[in-house]
Amino acid sequence: EPDPTNFSILKKNVELNGYRNVIFIQKAVSNKIGAIKLYLSDENKGDHRIYNPTNDYRNSSVDIESVRLDDYFRNYQGRIDFIKMDIQGAEMLALEGMSALLEKNRNVKMMTEFVPGILRSNNSDPTEFLNILARIGLTIFHINAKYGNLEKVNLPCSLKSFSGRTLFCAKEIGA
Repeated sequence: EPDPTNFSILKKNVELNGYRNVIFIQKAVSNKIGAIKLYLSDENKGDHRIYNPTNDYRNSSVDIESVRLDDYFRNYQGRIDFIKMDIQGAEMLALEGMSALLEKNRNVKMMTEFVPGILRSNNSDPTEFLNILARIGLTIFHINAKYGNLEKVNLPCSLKSFSGRTLFCAKEIGA
């Protein structure tokens, strides 16, 4: 969690609940290492972004650090089974920064927010995002919250039905 206020709340929540298996990292996940700006949302403290959205309600920013997961986990000897991304349009950047991690952990499962309009506002191509997931061998499923099931996304697909979805990506079930 890169935002100082949200990071403080996260730490307090973990401490109040007595969790002992949490490592706190106050950084944004991206495709590069270094100092970047986090553009703060006045309306929604969970909607800060590492790019400057145009025509938006963001009036302020803070300097933060970013990290590539490939660099962070370079010497990690364990296995990574699950990745969850909900990073307000920076999902493509994070994906670019974890190619070695995904290659090393071939059976990783991933849950990711997928909002084509937000990806586009960060100069990312939502179709290319889906194609990269498929190229690395992941099958893409839409999580149907209404019915509580997974629906396979067949590529190519129309993005018109993707106003905002959560995707579950894994090796083909049964493969």
